[in-house]
Amino acid sequence: MHPKRYSPMLKTTFVDEDVEQRNAGLLVAAVIAFVISGWYSFNELKYALRSTTVTATVTRQYEFTVPTRHGQSGPRLGIEYEFTNAAGDTQHDKDWVPLPSELEGQPSVEVQYLPSTDGDSRLAANRSVIGPVFFGGCLLFLAFSLAQLIREANAPIRRSRR
Repeated sequence: MHPKRYSPMLKTTFVDEDVEQRNAGLLVAAVIAFVISGWYSFNELKYALRSTTVTATVTRQYEFTVPTRHGQSGPRLGIEYEFTNAAGDTQHDKDWVPLPSELEGQPSVEVQYLPSTDGDSRLAANRSVIGPVFFGGCLLFLAFSLAQLIREANAPIRRSRR
């Protein structure tokens, strides 16, 4: 329950605005996290259900760095590869993994691709369960918050005794 203030002159109870503003801010943050994790989950689900995994030939490997939040640089391994898709066409693409990586120096890599007109592909090593797990956590939090809201809405109104 939220802390409430009672006004004896008006004989009514007011909701604490600071608490409500904090809760509104948390709600906005939760909605943003829900949308972002939902997008990542959708992409992972798309690859899990519709992708085909093939072995691709590495055509080029190169190292590069990406600045991180704390002013340091994060080393990455860029991999350019080619593979033959289900239609028999050779498809060229590139992706990256953080270093150190077991893919460094390998002549071939496992690739997941979507057999569609886009021809999207990614290294199979870039599978991630963090997005779907976080999305599941957001769904649980949403269900808990909704149950709490329904419980508060259905609670009987307390009348003051004189």
